[in-house]
Amino acid sequence: MMSMHASITIIIVNWNSAEFLRKCLSALGKQTCPSADIVVVDVGYATAGKRSAFSSFHGHRNMVWLYFKNMSGPLLWVYLPHHLLINLASIVWLSVQDQMGILLRAKRNALRKLPRMWRKRKQIQASRKESAAELRRVMAKGFPGKRTCKETWHMEKT
Repeated sequence: MMSMHASITIIIVNWNSAEFLRKCLSALGKQTCPSADIVVVDVGYATAGKRSAFSSFHGHRNMVWLYFKNMSGPLLWVYLPHHLLINLASIVWLSVQDQMGILLRAKRNALRKLPRMWRKRKQIQASRKESAAELRRVMAKGFPGKRTCKETWHMEKT
C-alpha cells in the first residue's frame, strides 16, 4: 500500500534572526509530517561580521558526523590527525570569536549521537563504488584546477 504522505522539502532562508529561526524549527519539529526535509540557508552572518549560533553549532556538529559517516575505512585513520587538527584550530578560532560554548555544545552533541552516525556509515560504506586507494589518489591531487606543492616546485625549476 502506498503512503499517503507526500515528500516535501521546507526551505528556510534566515538572515540575522537566530531567535526566529529557533522558534520556527521548534514549530516544524512538532508537525505531523515526519518525512519532511528541512533545509536552512543562513545568509545573515556575513553582514553581522560573525556566524550565527545556529550556523556555528550545526556546522561543527556536522563536521564530525560527515567525517565519520563518509570517510572510507582505511582513510578514516589516515586523515584522523588532519580532522583533529581542524577541530583544534576551530577551538582556537571560535574562542577568539566568543563562540566557545557553542562549539563545545556542538561537539558534545556530535559525540553523543555518533553511534547513530556509525550505523548510517555502514550503509554508506556498503554502497561505495570507489576503492580507498582510488579515493586517496584523488584526494592527494588536491582541488581541481589547483597545483600541488610538488607540481608548483617542479614548474618553477624548469
